[in-house]
This record gives sequence, structure tokens and C-alpha cells, in this order.
Amino acid sequence: MVSIFLVALPLQFIQIIVKSVFLFLILPVFCFAQNNTKEADSTKVLSEVVVRGFETERKLLETPASISLLTVKDLQRFDNTSMVAAMNTIAGVRMEERSPGSYRLSIRGSSIRSPFGVRNVKVYWNEIPFTDANGISYLNLIDMQTIGKVEVIKGPAGSLYGAGTGGVILLGSATANTEAGHNNREAKNTQIQSNLQFGDFGTQRRSFALSNATDKSNSVLSYAHQQSDGYRENSNMVRDILNLRSSYFVSDAKTINVSTLYADIQYRTPGGLTQAQFEANPRAARPSTAAIAGPVAQKAGIFQRVFNLGVSQEYRWNQHFSNVTSLFGSLGNFKNPFLTNYETRNEQSLGGRTRFSYRDEFRGIPFNITAGGEFVRTASLINNYGNRRGVLDTLQTSDDIKAWQHFYFGQIELDLPQDFILTIGASSNHVKYDFLRLSDAARGFRPVDDWLPLAISPRVAILKKFKDQISVHASISRGFSPPTVTEFVTGYRSPSFFTSLAPEKGLNYEIGTRGELFRKRLNF
Repeated sequence: MVSIFLVALPLQFIQIIVKSVFLFLILPVFCFAQNNTKEADSTKVLSEVVVRGFETERKLLETPASISLLTVKDLQRFDNTSMVAAMNTIAGVRMEERSPGSYRLSIRGSSIRSPFGVRNVKVYWNEIPFTDANGISYLNLIDMQTIGKVEVIKGPAGSLYGAGTGGVILLGSATANTEAGHNNREAKNTQIQSNLQFGDFGTQRRSFALSNATDKSNSVLSYAHQQSDGYRENSNMVRDILNLRSSYFVSDAKTINVSTLYADIQYRTPGGLTQAQFEANPRAARPSTAAIAGPVAQKAGIFQRVFNLGVSQEYRWNQHFSNVTSLFGSLGNFKNPFLTNYETRNEQSLGGRTRFSYRDEFRGIPFNITAGGEFVRTASLINNYGNRRGVLDTLQTSDDIKAWQHFYFGQIELDLPQDFILTIGASSNHVKYDFLRLSDAARGFRPVDDWLPLAISPRVAILKKFKDQISVHASISRGFSPPTVTEFVTGYRSPSFFTSLAPEKGLNYEIGTRGELFRKRLNF
């Protein structure tokens, strides 16, 4: 792939370019020394990275859980057309792209039951829930350029994050760079970042980002367009994403964050091949048969538009007590011409999350108490039609589905003597589906209003630290995952099936270690 970059150019970019050319041509030895210095500084910064993890904001070495971190430096090791390569550097994580723009994510085998998409994994975007009440997370709506940090919690994390036996992904937007001004205050800094890429199979990518940082706000506005013809027949993709992330520092105690995302994506699906078909032509789409037309004939693909808006407030009353509260909503339109049907879906999600934290000390033992709750409601109108070569045909089913998920969580963390850290947490989880098949009006409505059994997700973890270099941790946690909306739709045909639906549950036993040796040159 050939790339042309204009990276993080300030408004005074002409002077910087002239100086850079002079240094590159006249002082190569000096540049080499400067590069070595920057590399050392970067290593020092990375070793002090604080992870959000289980809402305790500790150093990675002090976090009693299997958490992996990807920073901007890690993400920039690969091309920014897809997050697959970067995510697959994390042990225990497997991300696939069945066709350009269609992700499948698995953490420790969490997607065994799912042929595509993201299941059993909870996703948060800028501390706002990105997974809807149906359990769906559209990771393909997030552009690589907008991501500044990725944290992956492996294994059940229901004690703070609700449903999901696989784990949690915490995504954070890139922020505007700041410069130190007089009296150590942040001076105004405005930057423009542009990116242009070309590659094989018709790959094109254009992106633009405008960032602005002052002592009162930090904002990044970005736009990205990407398209590809695809390696296989009927695998072309076009995606446009507009993202705005702003933080407003109202006072020393109060910060308002606004996150806005609009995505328009469409991609074709080529279908699977048999071994013989693959050997004959690996670039072919699935061929038509006498019984079923192929993806090319049916114009199989995904067409999706989503608008997401979230607002959060961080408030710190004093050095002990703080709160983060967020509200969010999204609107989505989804179309999926498939081999045997044509599905359309209109979805609206609304929800919120609040978290209270109290830090103090009791008889010489520091502790941190975290408590709060989260609520998400998703309303879906799902229509299934016949597919007549990419055109809507006769209506088959029309379903009105409302999914509700809410949970309450609590956690206490103790810094015990001898460098031990103990964490105890649990959550109470509630899931409800309201299902109504509108297309059965002629035979009479049969609504289904069903609360699933209450699920409790506890977690106990302990960590021992050795001289700020090595730590060993062990944990026991319980996770659950509710039935999918698809299973409810299928179960409508068999009323007795509903009584057997229950959350999928599992216990996770874990022991791990991490550390830094040889003056932090070796991390494990």
C-alpha cells in the first residue's frame, strides 16, 4: 500500500516543514540522536500508563485482572484501514473480517455461537455504552483514526459492566495535543491532520481531522472516507464516518464531555466457498445453485446508517468523592439483502450510566468504593421480505421488539499491608424483551412480555506486588450472556421455547503475572 501523510500539521506548518528539511539534509547525525532520545522518553511514558480497568485508574502493574492496552503508538504500527491487525496483537483476542467492513471479534472463544459480529463482549466508547440492549456492538462504525486508546478486559467483567462472558472493550477517542505554556498552564494549540492512501483492489482512503486545545476545552473533529473493490467478487465496500469529541473544563471540579458519531457504511458479502470452489477460483463469490441464487444475483450486502450522541459529566466534590454520569442515544437504519430474504431494521437506543467513587483510608488501609448503575433500552422494528435480485418482495414477517437491560453494581478495593490489593465486586442484572409480531394481525396479536431470570455476577480478585517490578494476581468471576433477539424471533414459532430461554452463564478462574525487568527494557 502506498500512503501519503500530512500528520498533525499546526497552523504554522510552513516554518516547521522548512526546519524539518534543513535538519534532515544538513544534520542527519543530530536527527539520529534526537530520535533515540524521543524513543527513550516514549518508553518512560508508556510504563506509567494508567488503565481504567475496573474503574480504579491504577497502573497496569497494580490491576488484578487480565487487561491488555493498545496506545496510539501501538495502533499506528499498522495501516489505518482496519483495526484487525492491531487487535490481533493481543493474546486471547481474535478479530476477523469476513468481508471489508464486517468484523467478527472473539475473546477467549466468546463468539463460538456467532458466525459474525460481536457477541458476549461489552463495548464502551468514550465511557459511554456502545453495545445496545440487543447485545449488538457495531465496531465497524468506528474509524481507526479516531481511536486514541484501547483497553481489553478478558473474561467475565459483569461485576461492573453487565452482560458478557467474553470480556469488555473500552475505546477512547484521540484527544488534541496540548503544549505547556507559562506557569505550566496549557496554551492554545490548533492542529490539522490529513491522510491520503491508495492500495490494491481499488482501496482508497481520505481523512481529515481538526483538533483544538485550550485551558477550557479539548476538541477533535474528524471525517474519514474509505472504499475498496475487495479481493473477492461482490466484496466492495464504501464507508463515511464523521466524529466529534469535545471536553469542556467548566471548573476544576467539573468536566462535560460530548461525543457525536455519524456513520454511513455499505459493503457486499460474497458468501462462503467449498474447498473445490476455492481451489478453482479463490476470488469468486458463492455461486448460484438450482435451489438458491448466489450473492451476486441477489445483490447480497449490508447498508447501514447510524447516528450516536452521548453526553457525560465528571464531577469531583473533593479529593474523596466523585461521580461520572452519562446519557446517550442512537438512531440506526439497517438493510440486508440476503440469499433467501431481505431484512430491514429501524432501531432506536436510549440509556445512561452513573458511577460514584469514594476514596479514603481506614486505620491505615486505603480503600476505594465504587457503586452505580446502567440502563439501556433498544426498540427495533424488523421487517423481513422476499429478495428478488436485490429488490424488496412480499412481506414475510414484521416484528416490533423492545429490549431492556439494566444492572446495579458495587465494588470495594483495599490496599492491604505487604503490597496486597484485594478487590470484591458484584452486580445485579435484569433483562427484558417485549416482542410483538405485527404481521400476525390477521390471526390476532400474540405479544410476549418476558423478564429473564435475575443474574448475579460476582468477582473476587487479589494481587501481590513485588518491589514495583512484578505482580501476581488471581481472580474468580462469574459472567452471563442473555439470549439474542434472533433467538426470541425464532422462539416465537414455538411458545414452549420461551420457557427454556435463560442467560448463558459461566465461571472464570484465573491466575496471571506481569512485570518489568532490566530497567523496564523487558515487559511481560
